[in-house]
Amino acid sequence: MGIDSVIAIAFLIILGLLLWRKRSKLELKKLLFPVFYVLMYKSKWGLQGMDFWARKLRKTLTILGYIGIIVGFLGMLFICVELVLSTVKLISQPGAPSVQLVLPVQAKGVFYVPLLYWILSIFIVAVVHEFGHGVIARAHKIPLKGTGFAFLSFIIPILPAAFVEPDETSLTHRKSKERLSVYAAGPFANILLGVLMLGALFAMSPVSEAIFEPAGVEIVSFTPDSAAKVAGLETGSIITEVGDMDVRSVEDLHAAVETLDPNDLAIVDTIEGEKFSFNPDIDPEDSSRAFLGIRVRGYVKEKITFLESYPVWIADIFKWFQGLFFWIFALSLGIGLFNLLPIGPLDGGHMSRVVLTKFIKNKKNALKMWAYISLFFVSVILVNLLFGIFS
Repeated sequence: MGIDSVIAIAFLIILGLLLWRKRSKLELKKLLFPVFYVLMYKSKWGLQGMDFWARKLRKTLTILGYIGIIVGFLGMLFICVELVLSTVKLISQPGAPSVQLVLPVQAKGVFYVPLLYWILSIFIVAVVHEFGHGVIARAHKIPLKGTGFAFLSFIIPILPAAFVEPDETSLTHRKSKERLSVYAAGPFANILLGVLMLGALFAMSPVSEAIFEPAGVEIVSFTPDSAAKVAGLETGSIITEVGDMDVRSVEDLHAAVETLDPNDLAIVDTIEGEKFSFNPDIDPEDSSRAFLGIRVRGYVKEKITFLESYPVWIADIFKWFQGLFFWIFALSLGIGLFNLLPIGPLDGGHMSRVVLTKFIKNKKNALKMWAYISLFFVSVILVNLLFGIFS
C-alpha cells in the first residue's frame, strides 16, 4: 500500500471520528440508509460575501441564473442518458467502464485522485458550487438561513461537500423559474469553473510544450483479468514501445495496438528497460481487434534544452499546478453533472420535483413519480458501484 493510500485512509478515519464527535449537530438525509446517505453540518460561513455580490451584480446574476436553468436541464438529460447507456453496456459487456467512487485511494472500483489534489479540488469545487446557490438566491432576495458542510456517504462518510440553506418557506412561494435558477446555480457554477480550468490548461499549453516532451504512456488501471496485468505490468508502468513501434503518446499506443491481431504476441517495453510478452485480450466491442486491457495517460519528461537553462524545480512547480487545474476541471465538471441527476436531495432532484409538481395537477401523484425516478437512478448508481467493486 502506497503512502498516498495510507494518508487517505487516515484522513477518512479522522473525518469519521470528527463527525462522530459532532454527531449531535449533524442532520441525516436518508437515501438508502445505512448504505447510501448524506450527513449535513450547519454553519453561517460565507453569507456576507454572497450578500455583497448579490447587491453589486443583481441584474447580471439574475440573467445568469436563468441561463443556468437551460444548461441544467440539458446537463440533466445528458448525464441521465449517459448513465443508463453505460449501465446497459456494463451489464452486457462485463469489464466496461462503470461509475466509480472518486477517492484518493488506489482500490478496485475507485477512480484514483492523488490525495492533495483531491482535498484541494473537492474543497474548491464545493465552495464554488454552494456560492453559486447562495449568490443566486440572494440575487432573488431569498433569505439564507445558513451554510455548512455535507458528506456523501457510502456506508461510511466518503465525499466532503458544502451546502447553502435557503429559507424554504420563502423559496417555496417563489415563481418556478426563480426556484429553478437557485437549484441549477450550483451545478452551473461547477460547469463554468470546469470550462475556466480547461481554458487555463489550453493557455498553459505553449509553456508546457516548451518545458516537456512526450516520453511514453503511464498505465492508470487494468480491466478485470487483463492479460497485460497477468504478464507483470503494473499501475504506474511507463510504456515506451509496443512491438517495433515507439510509443510517445496515447495516440502512438492506439496506432501500435491497431497493428496487432488478437492471436499476435504483444511485446511491450517500459521506460525502466523491462520487456513483457503476452497475447493481447480480444476487444469486447470488436472480436477482430486486439485489446491490451489497460487505461493510460500521457507521460512527459523535461526537455534537455529546458534543463540546460533553468532549474528542474521550475518544471516541477509548473507541472504541479497543471495537475491541479486538470483535477479541478475534471472534478468540477463531473460533480456538476452528477448533481444534475434527478435524485432526492441533489440539485437535479429539486429541479425535477419543481417541474413535475408544476405540470402534474395531482401533487401526490407528482411526488410519487418523483420518488420513483429518484429511486431508479440511485439503483442504477449502486449497480455501477457494485459492478466496479466485485466484477
